[in-house]
Amino acid sequence: MFDLDHTLVFTDALQTHRDDPQCDYNGPAFREALQFAHCDYQLRLFLEALSALPAEHRPRLAIVTRAKHAYAQAVLQQFLPKVTFDALRCFEDARDGGGVYKPHPRLVLELMATFDVAAHETVVVGDDLGDVEMAYRAGVTSILANFYWQRRDTQSPKKNEFFYALDAVPDAVVDTAKELRDALCRPAERLPFVEAFEQGVSPRVALRKPTHVKLTVFGLVHAPGLVVHVLGRYFAGPRHEHDATVTPRRATHGTTRNILAKEHGDDRVPDTWVDACSLLLPRVLSLRTPTVITIIPSKRGRARRMECLLVRLSERFPASSWVFDAQVFEFMEGAASQKHLPHAPERHENIEQHLKLHETHVVQPRYRYIVLDDVLTTGATLLGARHVLVGAGVRASNVQGVVIARNVRCREGRRP
Repeated sequence: MFDLDHTLVFTDALQTHRDDPQCDYNGPAFREALQFAHCDYQLRLFLEALSALPAEHRPRLAIVTRAKHAYAQAVLQQFLPKVTFDALRCFEDARDGGGVYKPHPRLVLELMATFDVAAHETVVVGDDLGDVEMAYRAGVTSILANFYWQRRDTQSPKKNEFFYALDAVPDAVVDTAKELRDALCRPAERLPFVEAFEQGVSPRVALRKPTHVKLTVFGLVHAPGLVVHVLGRYFAGPRHEHDATVTPRRATHGTTRNILAKEHGDDRVPDTWVDACSLLLPRVLSLRTPTVITIIPSKRGRARRMECLLVRLSERFPASSWVFDAQVFEFMEGAASQKHLPHAPERHENIEQHLKLHETHVVQPRYRYIVLDDVLTTGATLLGARHVLVGAGVRASNVQGVVIARNVRCREGRRP
């Protein structure tokens, strides 16, 4: 299932026409604007090849878009006339079906029922956050397409849509038609590091793939963004009894289950976490770069998994210039668990008031600092750790975060 605008076709030049209720999609003005739209040549060839496969091998192809039928048909006829789509679900289908739009999964679930395909056989390819969340809520694979991002005008409101979607850590991110083909044929190899290893992908294969996501996290006040390297996903649980945004994948997602194990006092560190961090760290810094690798410490009485992770990582890099030190930070008495604080301001305040340098740690102002944590939600903990280090003389640009998983939480369906 494909999104249309900026996924299959670059349509910045068509946006005013698309949103105009009086637009004549067969008229000269729209036909002229079509000349400034664009479809990637290799993507078109790939879709035509899929469409031409024998019936017993051809996958079902569908469009799910917020655009109107007439607009979608005009664009597809112009740029993909040789591609046969088995279904086209547009604005009118969502409106007449109760007024729920992306990221609500209704249209995806209806198409799955129509074609009699299971969730593990279904893929949603799109370019923005609504597409990724729609896939998550339907329990299907999400591929984030980055075919046209560089073409977007810097003033376009769509310019940042790719980064909002990247923040949700989709199953795969593809820049070319070849990468899309690879993601469809060998999906495990495009997963984030931790999840790829859980699926049996070897480190040698994973090393050739961009299977971690680099995000920039900002705080509540004006400050430089913090670079955080994300190795996997944690699918959030329900916020209330009737929460419909929880993805069905939460129940069977390996990384989510491993993170939840700490709630039962399990100190054991999955081998996949150690493998993923071991693969990432040499990618982001040289073994000869003086670096302190540390953790957000566990609170008193909680499982000490990050401490165990740091010990195992130190055994992987015995001859490097890296210092593995679990006692860089400590929590003061009275620190609350972040997971019980639902709002970002509360989380930032909790960290600001209770996280400090450990009394035994001597700050190395010229060193780089890598701070490990298990789950990234608002970024308050990592931003607070950087604030503490900067206050002790470390340059802000010398501090980066690495997390096992990004906390993924979907939104309700919305109106266009």
